[in-house]
Amino acid sequence: PAPSPVDVRRLIVQTVLVTVGVVLVFGAVTALAREQIVGLSRAFVDVLGGPGIWLGWLVSDAVPFPIVPDAFSAAGLLGGMSFPVVAAWACTGSLSGGLVGYALGARLAGTERYRRVLARTGVDIEGFVRQHGPKALAVAALTPLPYSAASWVCGAGRVPLPTFVAVSLLRVVRVAGYLALLRSLDGGTIGG
Repeated sequence: PAPSPVDVRRLIVQTVLVTVGVVLVFGAVTALAREQIVGLSRAFVDVLGGPGIWLGWLVSDAVPFPIVPDAFSAAGLLGGMSFPVVAAWACTGSLSGGLVGYALGARLAGTERYRRVLARTGVDIEGFVRQHGPKALAVAALTPLPYSAASWVCGAGRVPLPTFVAVSLLRVVRVAGYLALLRSLDGGTIGG
């Protein structure tokens, strides 16, 4: 089936619902199995630490896979890492992933693989970026619209790299914002 056009109003509602969903799931999981989650998070931090958070965000933001990279950030916080350290690893991972996605889009533009990857998103990100340019990337950087796919389209469409990087810095707002929200759920005690 043809991808559906991007509906900005629907995207706003999705953003609110996803945010509420993340809050509810994180709150429920930590309330119901706090000891187990903290134990797993400490193991994650002991074994992978910041580079694990960075890698999780990089993969998620480079290739449109159904990965929830906020889980890596939450594991860092619950595993005892400080908020600024987790935020730094997550933000640099996200921005690195966007650059990899941009390079993949430039390299694979017009190929069958490129079309398949974008088709899996179910929305016409390519048309959205063509119509709105860097504003579309800003929307993808801040909402559930796949930032990784928008990065591919920007690379394929030869959006100037400085423009791409400047707009992608909005990822810092999204990444650190969710992280602050997760931290606030625990009364600010995690990642202190």
